[in-house]
Amino acid sequence: MLEFVLVVIVLLIALAVLGGVAISMARAGEGTPPLPKLDRLRAALPVRLDPAGSPAQAAPAGGVTGGAGGTRAVEVELRGLREDHRAAAQGLEAAVARLETRVEQAQRRAGAEFESALMGALDGLRRDLEATRTRHDAALERLHGELHGALSRPMSDAGLAPQRERRAEATAELYGRLARFEAAIAAVTNPVLLPGEPYTPPAELLPEALAWEHWKDVGERAFAFAEYFNAHRIDLAAPAARDAAAFLTALRELLTHDLYPNLRPNPSPEQLQTVRTALERLAQDLPVLRGRLEADYRRLLRPDGGGA
Repeated sequence: MLEFVLVVIVLLIALAVLGGVAISMARAGEGTPPLPKLDRLRAALPVRLDPAGSPAQAAPAGGVTGGAGGTRAVEVELRGLREDHRAAAQGLEAAVARLETRVEQAQRRAGAEFESALMGALDGLRRDLEATRTRHDAALERLHGELHGALSRPMSDAGLAPQRERRAEATAELYGRLARFEAAIAAVTNPVLLPGEPYTPPAELLPEALAWEHWKDVGERAFAFAEYFNAHRIDLAAPAARDAAAFLTALRELLTHDLYPNLRPNPSPEQLQTVRTALERLAQDLPVLRGRLEADYRRLLRPDGGGA
C-alpha cells in the first residue's frame, strides 16, 4: 500500500513538472530550448516505468535494501530461525527418549535382581523349614522308641497286668502323636524351636507361616492324633480321656474357624491377630494335655500304681 501511494505522488510531481515546462515553452516561443527526452526524464525520476507501463521502485541511494526486498530478507532469516528451532527441538526430544529408555532398562534390571534375591531367600527358608521338620521327625521317632523300650522293660520285670500294659501303651502312643502334632505346628510357625522345647508363638509370623500349602502336615498330624484317641479311648484313664476329648474339640474349632480361613499371603491386621490368638491358645492347651498324659504314664510304670 505504501509503495502504491509513493508511486502516485511521484507521478503527480512528474505531471506538475511537465505542465510547468509546457507553460514555460508556450510563453518563450521559438527561443525556448527543446523538452528533454522522455528516457532522460524517466532516468531522473525515483520511480521508473517498466516496459509494461507498471511502476517499479528504483533502488534507494546508498545501497540500502527496502520494500519487498527487505521483507524477503526478513522472511528468509525467520525461516532459518524456525528451521534451527525445529532441529533443536527434535534433538531434545531424541535425547529425552533415549534417557527414558535407559531409565526403563535400569528399572527392569533392578526389578529382576530384586526378584532373584527374594526367590533365593525364600528357597533358603524352605530348605531350612524342611531340614527342621526332618530333625523334629527324627527326634520324635527316637523318643517314641525310647518310650516303648522303657515301657516294655518295667512291665516285664514287674509283671504288670495286661490292662495296665494296654493303658500304658495307649498313653505313650497318644503322647507321641501329640508331640508330633506340636512339632508340626512349631515347624510351620516357629521353626527356630528345637525338638523338646515347649511350643511358643513367634514374635513375628513369617510369610511361610501364612501359606496354606505348609499346613498340610499339621492337619495330617491332628487327624492322626484324633484317630488314635478315638480307637483307644477305652484304654486311657478317665481324666486323661476327658482332657484329650476337650483338647480335640478346641483344636477343631481353632483350625476350622481361626487358622485355616485366615491363611493367605496378605492378611489384614484383624486376620493376623486371629491367627496369633489361636496359636497362643494352642501354646496354653498343649502343655496341659501333655502333662496329663506324662503323669498317667509314669504312674502306670510304678509297681504299686494302679489305674482307674
